[in-house]
Amino acid sequence: MQGANLNNTPSTSPVFWGLLGSTGPTGATGATGATGASGATGSASIYGDGSDGTTAGVCSITSNTNFVTGPVANAMQCTNFSISNGVTLTVPSGMMIHATGTVTISGTLTVQAGTGEARGHAETPASTGNNTGASGPGGVALSRMTWYRLLQVGAAGGETPAGGLAFTSTSFSGGGGGTVAILAAGAITVSGTISANGGNGSGDNTNCVAYGGGGGGVVILASKTSISNTGTINANGGNGASGSASCTANSSSAPYDPSGGGGGGVVHFLAPSGQITAGTVNVSGGSGGGNPNGNGYGGGGGASGGNGGNGGDPATGGSAGLSLSTTVADPSTVFTP
Repeated sequence: MQGANLNNTPSTSPVFWGLLGSTGPTGATGATGATGASGATGSASIYGDGSDGTTAGVCSITSNTNFVTGPVANAMQCTNFSISNGVTLTVPSGMMIHATGTVTISGTLTVQAGTGEARGHAETPASTGNNTGASGPGGVALSRMTWYRLLQVGAAGGETPAGGLAFTSTSFSGGGGGTVAILAAGAITVSGTISANGGNGSGDNTNCVAYGGGGGGVVILASKTSISNTGTINANGGNGASGSASCTANSSSAPYDPSGGGGGGVVHFLAPSGQITAGTVNVSGGSGGGNPNGNGYGGGGGASGGNGGNGGDPATGGSAGLSLSTTVADPSTVFTP
């Protein structure tokens, strides 16, 4: 056998190794390492879990139904949701309809007007007989950029920022249009009508004040597949009330001016690129009331997607609202939890 190469130089002689010895015993397990960082949180499903299926009267509306006066306990988490042709479903403001499959609206979906305070207002009432008071300005709409990001509907509907409450009374004001969101993983098809209009103002002959029209409501349609509207979607502002030349309160004559119209509302579509057919969308501002007489106390209209009109001599209409489209592969990625 060739001996060791003491000079540590390469050897051209063959080297012979001894036999491999047996494996020694396994050593003790080392201490557990530190916990790694948590992964990113997954997106919550805005389309629901389909637990309500296609339950009649909840997800399948085949006769006139009013969820305001006859609410259902179900969470509106449908597989497929539909409203049949010739049928009307009335829902409260703040309604959210979830579907893991498709949504088909062949009939009419009506959203109840909101009841919250508005930004349009009148000054103090004329019940003292002082007929030289100021009329109120219309509400001011949020920016277009802000509306792109307001995706969570609220039960108050037009309260923030829409609505038509003037002075302190809710009896005569035009309520702000209600809000509704329809969220579907499948296609959304509208061949009927969706309406979320602001309420009309009216005259208060007890306090001698004209109340403004409510701002239009908010309609959000979001689909992971497609949206096709061949029907009509309405979110118009309410009309302002007309003035009166002969209101009498507390034995004193106190004429009042007309009020402003509500601003038009907001309709927002969210779906993948090339998959939005907006169709007919109406977001007009409400008209200002008539019969001006220069005595003040005309309320301003509520704001929404458009500004509310001013009360006074003359009263003005609200400005048009917004029809928005957002291209996104999956709308759930832009909805906040």
